[in-house]
Amino acid sequence: MGFRERPLTEMASGGKLDCMGDLVSIDQFCLKSYKASPSYMRGFEKNGKVICELGDRVIAKYTCDGSMTAKDFCYDSARGCKKIGKSLVRNLQIYHQSMTRDLDGKALALNCIFTVKTLLKNNFKNALIFDEKK
Repeated sequence: MGFRERPLTEMASGGKLDCMGDLVSIDQFCLKSYKASPSYMRGFEKNGKVICELGDRVIAKYTCDGSMTAKDFCYDSARGCKKIGKSLVRNLQIYHQSMTRDLDGKALALNCIFTVKTLLKNNFKNALIFDEKK
């Protein structure tokens, strides 16, 4: 069993790594490590360690509470999911986006489902078509 020497790295402020004097974002560090992986989602720091998240599917629900941030996400479901996807699931594709209300009809929510591109193709290939008119 062998090992690779790693350059000296330390955590810097603002989600960055100090790699022997060069500041690199954690996300870019992870992306370089997993650039061939369609399952790469995002990179972040937790308890002084770099976490590179991978996954096949992500379901995100964002409550539209009337704030300026919520208005930016909730104006249009496609646009909102695209914005969420940029920060949450870098290599995954949007599979579904919608806006729904709770049972009282008051609270509005943005719903996004992201999946790996290969799963997206397979899901459509094997999907059962439901036609409520028949």
